[in-house]
Amino acid sequence: MDKDLSVFGTTVTVSFLQRKLRTAFNTRCTFGPQFSIQQIGCKQGFLSVTVRLRFDWQGDDCARLPTSLVLKIPSTEILAKNIRYTTLEEMHEQHDRLEMILKVGHASETAFYQLARRDAHLMGVLVPMCYYAQHFRRSGSQSGLLLFDDLCDTGAVKPLYNGLSPRALRAVFEQLANLHAYSLTNWTWHIGADKMLRSTFLEVQQAFPLITRHRIYRTIASLQQDFGNFFLVDNGRASLLDELAAAVEDQLALHNGQLVHQELGMVSVLTHGDLWTNNILWRKVPDSDGETFDEIIALIDWQNAHAGNVAEDFVRLLGSSVDPEVRRGELDHLLEYYHGCLLARLRGRNVHGIPYTVEQIKHAYERFFGQGLLIMLPSLSGHADEGNGLLGEEHVQERQRCILHRCRCLIEDFLTYKRKLEEEQNTAVYPANILL
Repeated sequence: MDKDLSVFGTTVTVSFLQRKLRTAFNTRCTFGPQFSIQQIGCKQGFLSVTVRLRFDWQGDDCARLPTSLVLKIPSTEILAKNIRYTTLEEMHEQHDRLEMILKVGHASETAFYQLARRDAHLMGVLVPMCYYAQHFRRSGSQSGLLLFDDLCDTGAVKPLYNGLSPRALRAVFEQLANLHAYSLTNWTWHIGADKMLRSTFLEVQQAFPLITRHRIYRTIASLQQDFGNFFLVDNGRASLLDELAAAVEDQLALHNGQLVHQELGMVSVLTHGDLWTNNILWRKVPDSDGETFDEIIALIDWQNAHAGNVAEDFVRLLGSSVDPEVRRGELDHLLEYYHGCLLARLRGRNVHGIPYTVEQIKHAYERFFGQGLLIMLPSLSGHADEGNGLLGEEHVQERQRCILHRCRCLIEDFLTYKRKLEEEQNTAVYPANILL
């Protein structure tokens, strides 16, 4: 393989990789003729290129070296295609903003894996082993990279359209309890978090206000055009999509996650920020066609890791990756299960108090639901589009209906929570006995 070959359009070359790996593993071995690169997760990420490296090491100590690794390279290539501009100056401005978001995300992910490696015995969260992490450098906007243990043979994601079972959800909530117990008892992670662990939806929203706004409106228009009947209510006289469109501006302006978290006054925890089925690896069933057990082997893609609210990951996970009937029917049970797990983890660390109740977590969940919808609805809409090839090859119409049902129920629940909040605020301003 040509050593000057770039990896799938990035600035990372094979020779650059070889130098970094030789340093990371303290070896003089070189890549052999059977070295290969295979792109993975090509329809699952928007801010990175992820590849599987298979090695054919040549040298005296090659037996101790890994036979394969996963390489993640931050890249704007996919997201840049969604940027619209009218002048050359506007194009440069948008790309500068994209580069900023990319660097913030990569810095967050790099900082998280450094924490995970340093505090693995304290954190207790299943993540891939990160062998090498490089921050962006001034020479080349895409020279950042991460090298991970290769879990492709043992783990796989569950398809989004299937929805996670209550048992699988409990496994995820156990991992979150571990992460939050670590967060609440080891404050060293919080030092500098505002500078390193700050890749949030709000960062993107502030850097790309027009893109954020256009993305949700474009999604609403697309669903209206292609699946409008699916969202009709009141015997066809009204549409959930119209009601959602009327609420977008208020949601963007007044109910972003940072403001909600400040209003709630809850203690911050380390938050994944993008926890959905595509970022959870489950143990593969041997000799099966992609089937998995409900056993987690790793939570991946921590580029949105930040100091946030305990409910943020619950909203993202339950809204995107769970059938609505399970989400609605199991919500209270799952939050109680999580609360019990967190309490047990804290007691194991000789901490016998817990900083929030189940009721507070549920209230935060309802408050964060609108922000979650702004992130989830465009992604789910993209999965429902047959042209994107994300519904598999069998039962396509059934899977599409499943995703659309998830979209409809997301909007229904958002509007329900919105009305509930408005009623609570009105009651606070105009108490029932004000005229007595």
